[in-house]
Amino acid sequence: MITTTFGGSGFSAVAAAGSARAIRAEAASSARMSIGATLARYWGHLNRGRQRLCCSPMSGTRTRLDPDVRRGQILAAAREVFVAEDYANASMEAVANRAGVTTGLVNHYFGTKRDLYLAVVADLAAGLPEMVEVDDTGLPLAELVDRNMDRFLDAFERNHEVLAVLLGDRGGLGRDPDVAAIMSRARDGIVLRMAANHAPGGDPSPELMLALRVFQGAAEAAVNEWLRRGRATRAEVHELLTRTLIAMVGGLSER
Repeated sequence: MITTTFGGSGFSAVAAAGSARAIRAEAASSARMSIGATLARYWGHLNRGRQRLCCSPMSGTRTRLDPDVRRGQILAAAREVFVAEDYANASMEAVANRAGVTTGLVNHYFGTKRDLYLAVVADLAAGLPEMVEVDDTGLPLAELVDRNMDRFLDAFERNHEVLAVLLGDRGGLGRDPDVAAIMSRARDGIVLRMAANHAPGGDPSPELMLALRVFQGAAEAAVNEWLRRGRATRAEVHELLTRTLIAMVGGLSER
């Protein structure tokens, strides 16, 4: 520090020292202000980013849905997962990710993976009887059988991966009794709709019901030869099943 006070040079030195201190103080103040402004801008950007993240549709915020709607959403996702993967490789996490929910929510609605698989199979099986059109217009037997055979094969061709799950051809639960019971009810529904076509009075004979059940098993085997094994064409399966059904129920049908 300069302390001399002699003559003009002393006053100049003191003035210079004061100016230097003022310059340094101003510089320090400017630096502090600059750092403060930079930090303020940084935290401002960070907070705005957090707000965008919290409010963005991509942030993972989930909409609260009606329980039935949410259940249907999870079931649809599970159907896709179980069709794409066999039972052993499918996971509850994959279902949750596809549905956009947590694994805990999937468990809340469906319990275990087995329970969820059974729910998927039951949901798919419920629509199988609709493959058979019940006709009340009096179509000739051959025309009715031909038309229903097209509907039957169309359904398998459009959804052969889905139906492979139902028929246990995707590494499902094998001979699980609950799956078997679900499929048995679905097959009964198909047979009852077929019986309604051949016994319009609503009282099919035991012989007719037996013939239709036997035919149902043969139809599944024929479709498997076509879609899964590639050892028959659709046209061949259509012709075989049409002729077989007419031959089996021709003497039993009331049409």
